[in-house]
Amino acid sequence: MEGSSNEEEMESVLLPNFDLIYQENAITEIELLKSNSNSNAELKIREALQFTSHSLRQENERLTRLQSESLHNLADQEHKKSMDLLKRDYMTKVGDLEAQIRIVLDYEVMISLSTAYAFEDMANRCLYLSLQDAVVCWYTQKSQLPPLWWFWYRANAISQLEEVEEE
Repeated sequence: MEGSSNEEEMESVLLPNFDLIYQENAITEIELLKSNSNSNAELKIREALQFTSHSLRQENERLTRLQSESLHNLADQEHKKSMDLLKRDYMTKVGDLEAQIRIVLDYEVMISLSTAYAFEDMANRCLYLSLQDAVVCWYTQKSQLPPLWWFWYRANAISQLEEVEEE
């Protein structure tokens, strides 16, 4: 019976240990299932966060492009407005300058005609003058002095007249 008592003793010692081991195994299995469940949940959360992050990056890039295009369009519009204003301003200035040029050209024509009439009048008056005076008149029109021979001739003519008058 000793064998059976040994077995009973062993059973009495092992049975509570077995129950304890079984309970610990069950608790470990539950904890493992919880851990797997938590891991799966965290994995799902991580995947959701990655998807959200990717979506936000794409949306940010889209909004950045949209903002850049909007700013570019706004800058183009401002540039076009500025260019139109400058063009109008320069067209006004060009028109004013053209008007001034027309006035100056009209004035030059008027002066040229006046000068031509004055020279014509002078030439008509010169016809009635003596030969010496005609030479002076001709040189005056050209804004030049008569040649030296004319002064000599004129001086001789005046001295001869004075001699004649003295006699």
